[in-house]
Amino acid sequence: MFVVTAIVTSIYILLWVISPIIESKRLKEAPIVLQEQSYEDPNQTTAEGNARISFGSILHEKASLSLSIIVPAYNEESRITETLEDTITYLEKRKQQSTGFTYEIIVVDDGSQDRTVSVVLAFVKKHTVRRIKLLRLKQNHGKGGAVRKGVLRSLGEKILFTDADNATHIRELVKLEAIMDEEHLDGKDGVIVCGSRAHLEKQAIAKRHPLRNILMNGFHFLVSTLCVKEIRDTQCGFKLLDRTAAKLVFIPMHIERWGFDVEILYIAIRHHLTIKEVAVVWREVPGSKLNVATASLSMLPPIGLRFPTAGAHAKARVLLPIAALSCALMSMRQIPESESAHNECAEDNMYPAIEPYNTGYLSVSEGHQLYYEECGNPHGKPVLIVHGGPGSGCRESMRCYHDPQIYRIILLDQRGSGRSKPRGSLLQNTTWHLVDDMEKLRQHLRVDRWQVFGGSWGSTLSLTYAITHPSRVTELILRGIFTLRKKEIDFFYQNGANFLFPDRWEAFVNVIPIEERDDLVLAYHKRLNSSDPNQRMPAALAWTTWEKTTSNLCPAKNAEEKSMSDSEFAETFARIENHYFINKGFFSSDTYLIDNVTKIRHIPTVIVQGRYDVVCPMQTAWDLHKAFPEAEFRVVQTAGHSALEPGIAEELVRATKKFESSSNSRSGH
Repeated sequence: MFVVTAIVTSIYILLWVISPIIESKRLKEAPIVLQEQSYEDPNQTTAEGNARISFGSILHEKASLSLSIIVPAYNEESRITETLEDTITYLEKRKQQSTGFTYEIIVVDDGSQDRTVSVVLAFVKKHTVRRIKLLRLKQNHGKGGAVRKGVLRSLGEKILFTDADNATHIRELVKLEAIMDEEHLDGKDGVIVCGSRAHLEKQAIAKRHPLRNILMNGFHFLVSTLCVKEIRDTQCGFKLLDRTAAKLVFIPMHIERWGFDVEILYIAIRHHLTIKEVAVVWREVPGSKLNVATASLSMLPPIGLRFPTAGAHAKARVLLPIAALSCALMSMRQIPESESAHNECAEDNMYPAIEPYNTGYLSVSEGHQLYYEECGNPHGKPVLIVHGGPGSGCRESMRCYHDPQIYRIILLDQRGSGRSKPRGSLLQNTTWHLVDDMEKLRQHLRVDRWQVFGGSWGSTLSLTYAITHPSRVTELILRGIFTLRKKEIDFFYQNGANFLFPDRWEAFVNVIPIEERDDLVLAYHKRLNSSDPNQRMPAALAWTTWEKTTSNLCPAKNAEEKSMSDSEFAETFARIENHYFINKGFFSSDTYLIDNVTKIRHIPTVIVQGRYDVVCPMQTAWDLHKAFPEAEFRVVQTAGHSALEPGIAEELVRATKKFESSSNSRSGH
């Protein structure tokens, strides 16, 4: 027995040591899957199929229902109907007894490979989307990931998550609600009530093998010693949270599989939330999806890494192998490999997609017609979104960083970019023309002052506009700082980023003959402005692909394919961007922006920077921070350049919320 223990423990320690290497390789290869933002209504059809309705958002919407119930489901075709029937029957009875009671059930299909989706949709058709909604995940995330996705879409004041197998009957909810209501009456906000099977421990011990009991106790000892001291049963899948607690624990949660219960309770403790435990009736249901060995190996190292003290981490190094061994000997059947928390989508942190209420074209010099649009609240606080590039144009996702109920969101396609006309024109296309265009748009829309929000080249233009018209800017939100100094351009286009992406760099320089590679921006300038399309197009595609495939910390596998899918965009983007770089931004000196930042140090500003941004390296943001110490400087430790990386998106949304109620917050008409 000692030999077996030693071997298994050694294997576990080895796996723990090399797991970061394995994980980093898997992350590099993992595709990024966009999270579904809407649910199907099988009782309404369109030409494309079932009608789709946007989900709510716990992050951005107040509660509009009494209760949300989240049911994660993976290959549950044979068990979920009974669970849903029991739940609906119970909730409808409560609704009859209390007219003010409202609810929703969100079933989260976690990439099932059986008929779970069709079974649930049939149930939705019978009971309508007012009662039940189906959130379909395109790939398997694990139970924790599925619960989190559902919670983030919920509208309830109270949020319950429960298992699809009906192991704990919905009737047990009243016990949890009674405890929560008592805490609320005492004035507490941010309450979690955990269903507990601890009272069944003696019965379970009698049925299990003695070795399993010893080793399971080792696991519980580890968790109670290092993470959650006062909850006897952290793993029961029947937990009730109020909306405040759900926001605080599920937004930062990153463990997507079976360890997520421990993580959310640990986060709750760190936030000093109220956590209670109440005994519930629980029954063992055949057909569990859990492989306890796999679950333990996946959940314990992340938990250990989150311990706040060196002493706790040292304990973990001793106890983790024991707990892992305990679970390894209780294997049932395999579950799919987990998806990384790095693949969490930015959409989980952003506001839902919206459409503009007004669009138009602004006539400026040399026949330029600039496309603009307005979204959100027509009487709200005005914000101008400044896109990057230069030359990229605005994207729909840029509408989603601000609360549309509070902000009047204004987007402008710069000269030659996006939907502005003529596309790709370089005539009278300089930084100073763009600054004048922004000011003309402000006057055209009768805005007195506005917030200016821009990233990458958008941060360059935002800073320039603020320096030129400081009295017209209420706040600045800047991301991925770029001041167009020679050393910044040289790093990305000459000698710097190539050391990090040598494979993609070769594709970038192969377009240029060796004898011209001493100045690649100039060499590209010649080709991008050539009258020969056989010169222009390869250069445009190579230029665009280089930037596209280096913008994310973990680029998508098909990033190269996406960058080449629109040759017209590539030519416009590359030509305009190169035009600005070859002319050094049309600034009077290399350090113009840093030298003039003193003119705007009174403007409330947030700077968001990805630690591993290769396109606009952190040195530039650091230089701006030192020159502008009044600005709030937020470094996202696990992000690159893109505004759609989850950490970046979350910080940008936080910044917009920070300024929601600031002075001069409404537009003039």
